[in-house]
Amino acid sequence: MGKRKLKEGETFLDLTPLIDIILQLLIFFVLTTAFIPFAIKVDLPKSRSSLVREENLVVITLTSEGRLFWGKEAVSSEELLRRIEEKSDSFVYLIRGDKGVKYGNVIELLNMLRKKGVEKVGLAVEPED
Repeated sequence: MGKRKLKEGETFLDLTPLIDIILQLLIFFVLTTAFIPFAIKVDLPKSRSSLVREENLVVITLTSEGRLFWGKEAVSSEELLRRIEEKSDSFVYLIRGDKGVKYGNVIELLNMLRKKGVEKVGLAVEPED
């Protein structure tokens, strides 16, 4: 198909360079966002079984009001830290956080555990139906 000549007063806008730049920007943003690391580094342990023995499991519950429970017993932050120090490294800590808990409260709890040297932490969820 041949090129047609422009009539006098007609202008032609070539969009090819604009489309090239848009595609280059799109590719750049796709590639750079794919390599952004996660904010919380987690080194997951390797295990042959996914079951945790009940005698090595400590359940910490965080309610939507911000109250902490060690098992079924209400504790303060200071009491929680003291109890964590008393436990050995072989314990696994399971955090049961209410859906209404502020994200920052969960991060504070994770930071408390990390500062005490706890490496084995899990988050409890209910299975979807």
